Amino acid sequence: MKSHLRLLPLFVVLSSNLLAQQDIAIFDDTIVQEVRLTMDPAAWQTLRDGYLSDDYYHADFALKGTSLADIGIKSRGSGSRSPHKPNLTVKFNKYVKQKFLGHNTILLKANNQDGSMMREYLTMALMRRLGLPAPREAPARLYINGEFWGLYTIVENPDEDLLVRVFKDSTGYLYDFNPALDYNFEYLGSDPARYGLMYEPKTHEDAPELGKLFEMLRAVNNSTEADFATVGPVYVDL
Repeated sequence: MKSHLRLLPLFVVLSSNLLAQQDIAIFDDTIVQEVRLTMDPAAWQTLRDGYLSDDYYHADFALKGTSLADIGIKSRGSGSRSPHKPNLTVKFNKYVKQKFLGHNTILLKANNQDGSMMREYLTMALMRRLGLPAPREAPARLYINGEFWGLYTIVENPDEDLLVRVFKDSTGYLYDFNPALDYNFEYLGSDPARYGLMYEPKTHEDAPELGKLFEMLRAVNNSTEADFATVGPVYVDL
């Protein structure tokens, strides 16, 4: 029994290292990955027909010889949404409490607004080289029910998993900004309704604490140029 107990910590470390290697392999950009989704053909057609909808559909997922059953996919994006080559949110824990190699969600970006299919990938790679927090990305061929649907980019979803990787902490408040609206980060007062369409909480969805966001917008917008050197670093890593 004692020898088994001594071996347990080693097993835990090895398992952790293996998971980290697999996580990196998802975003290995030295090769073109291969993502395979299997689902009801009628559901795939319904997703395409209703590509402006955010409804989820059941599917099975496979990447690098590893598969996961009963995940959720939906159309995503703003101006880049398309029925011909849909951008997809792949949510592994939509229907079952599960993760894929440590991730709850990844994004499959169709790059419909980028003929080079490299602009975002290169931008995020440059930001990471500069030491700035940015999602990891990797090219991938996407197959739906065995049919090739084109070259996509696997994108690390900005969520709690990314916060833990980058900041070693996921207790803060993460918001997704909607760039489609005519808004330039002005302070609009402390009424949450005025910001609701622009800042979607990605963590603490049930208690988003928008007051923290209001404080930052008020301080940054209302401080003088002389005061900003003191006020700015409280909220922004200058």
